[in-house]
Amino acid sequence: MRKRRGQQRPPQGETPEPAPAAGRQRRGWRTAIGVLVVAVAIAVIVDSFRADAPDDPQPVAPDEAPAVARVVVPDEPPPLTIDFEYSPSQTHEDLTAAMVRIADRLAATFPDDPLVYDLQGRVYAYLGKSAEAARAWQRCLEVEPDRPDACSGLAKLAIKSGDDAAAEPLLRKALAVDDSLSETVQQLAELLTRGNRAEEAVEVLARYVQRYPTAAECLLTLAQTELQLGNLDAAQQHFEAVVALRPTMHEAFLGLGTVLTRQGRREEGRKHLETARTLRAEKPGRPADLSAAEFDMLQTRVSCASSVLYAAQVYQRHGQLPAAEHLARQAMAMDPKSLPSRLLLITLYGEMQDVPRAIQVCEDTVAADPENPDLVWELGVLNFQAGRFEAAESALRKVLHLAPDQARSYEGLAELFLQSGRWDDEAVRLAREAVRLNPAARNYVLLGRLCAMSGDFDAARLALDEALEREPDNGFYRQLREELPALERGRRAKQK
Repeated sequence: MRKRRGQQRPPQGETPEPAPAAGRQRRGWRTAIGVLVVAVAIAVIVDSFRADAPDDPQPVAPDEAPAVARVVVPDEPPPLTIDFEYSPSQTHEDLTAAMVRIADRLAATFPDDPLVYDLQGRVYAYLGKSAEAARAWQRCLEVEPDRPDACSGLAKLAIKSGDDAAAEPLLRKALAVDDSLSETVQQLAELLTRGNRAEEAVEVLARYVQRYPTAAECLLTLAQTELQLGNLDAAQQHFEAVVALRPTMHEAFLGLGTVLTRQGRREEGRKHLETARTLRAEKPGRPADLSAAEFDMLQTRVSCASSVLYAAQVYQRHGQLPAAEHLARQAMAMDPKSLPSRLLLITLYGEMQDVPRAIQVCEDTVAADPENPDLVWELGVLNFQAGRFEAAESALRKVLHLAPDQARSYEGLAELFLQSGRWDDEAVRLAREAVRLNPAARNYVLLGRLCAMSGDFDAARLALDEALEREPDNGFYRQLREELPALERGRRAKQK
């Protein structure tokens, strides 16, 4: 079920490959690129010929970082007092007190925003204050009765107290609102298995992985549940799928080795069990150069950074961009390796129309993770916005190298060529490949526009007709199709 517009939540667990998101339409044969920047784990999707149209009814990927919901901002926003400034000398007590102070201040400043109560619930739950966490999440549900993260939070508290009967309806309510919550699906499946309802757990997990086949954690839980039921063939299939997705997940090799051993394939099973032992030994733990106290402090800083970043998103949601920027920078200082804080800063600078600073943060982020196609894609789009077409092309070509099996990789370059007037064979080839990998209406329109600008009007007609077959009510696509004959006549007149 698609999340409602305006709903925001931090991600749970892993992030399977996201579904394409709709962008904006703009009228005309040559338009600027359209950008949708998603907070926390930013996804930027080119859909440059769409404006004033509703979102495409695409499925939302599990744990997709939520689009930042905008709310009505008053002409004179309330004065803000942010007295949090991170210092390496701060103790565990200092940071946890800051977490509580920030969450409580948000609740006082924005009492009608459910996110502030969700943040309160998370902070109090982290501190082990279950009663305070429960009150915060219950208040969240009073403000927004079907808030899924509040339901999930209350369910966790119920499970922690041993009350699975109270947790089950809360988990089901959360999934009824947002069926993409992988951690919630796992919790429900584990609850059902504990209650001797493993077959029902399999049904829940199977439905989920059918919709989100790259959700490795849920696939692993499904495989383990099938193994528990003695369904060895099904368990083997799912364990092998997990190994393909996560070749360093020792639990998958352990399960696969167990299945093969039970099937009598002892030598194969032994090899997988040995791999599981090796991977488990390599699993990162406390660094050798850190004492236990130092490691605990590191974990406290990471947890505090996560809460501060959530608070930054709330301020962003209410248009308080300087406050959001300040907190995002504090989060980055506490957890320098944090990708979400950098991505939020990029988003904020984009909203502030400060593209150079956005590019600088993005370049620093890409330098730290140069093989991440999403980051390189973002850098390409930002350079495009700044009119730095050579830098944009360089980045988008790298995206194509890093992710040659994704339609977006071809869309980006094809769109860049369209906007920069490079209507050549390479541009058309890129658009055709985008159509092959994702035959969506928008990609057919991209192909049609490039074919038209390159003079191949027969191919343009075919492509636009395909787009209209997929979206017959799209007025902009229809307008392009109706304007095509005039464009063709004008081109031929010039040739004479």
